[in-house]
Amino acid sequence: MSEAIAELLGLLITVKRDTHATLITAIKAMGEAGMAKNLGVKTLDVTLANAEFLGYKLEQKKKEVPSLFTPGGKDITETLIEKNVEIITYENTDKKDLQDDLKFLKTMAARWNAQNWRQVTGDPVESLKQTLFGNPEAIGEVHKKNEQGDFNSFTEQAERGFIEVSGITDSINPWGRPYSQRPKIREIGTEKGNYGNDGKETAS
Repeated sequence: MSEAIAELLGLLITVKRDTHATLITAIKAMGEAGMAKNLGVKTLDVTLANAEFLGYKLEQKKKEVPSLFTPGGKDITETLIEKNVEIITYENTDKKDLQDDLKFLKTMAARWNAQNWRQVTGDPVESLKQTLFGNPEAIGEVHKKNEQGDFNSFTEQAERGFIEVSGITDSINPWGRPYSQRPKIREIGTEKGNYGNDGKETAS
């Protein structure tokens, strides 16, 4: 009996040590499982949000996956049996993917570039740079002359009653009057003001 008690005491100490280690391992595993579950929920939410933002269609479907235990087993022996379990997952049902849309956009961009852009190199480019940036004062003077010339041409056409425009039936009497009685356009509001040489205000 003394030998049996000594043997049992050794076994109890070993079992206690193993049980304590198993308990610590189980507690740590529960913490890791909780963290993994939270991460899985966050990942699912982000995935569904991306699917909604990108606009592709998802449908729920059933799928079998292998499991290291049998959920709902009657005892520990049946619970530890490996088994395939059925879960609910998602499936993309769109016939096209992002690559198809990108190909279409790239094709339209290439057509737009071919229509609106031209590659010019060599002497014409250097000549254009010299013309635009080499003498800005001369360019400004030319621009002012063109503007003044266009305005003068418009005023002359207005005084003549736009007889050059198609649809005008009476090209002899602009504005329904003889040419000598046509309305005339005069410049007012100049920098010197509407004053004559004698200093008195004049009417225009």
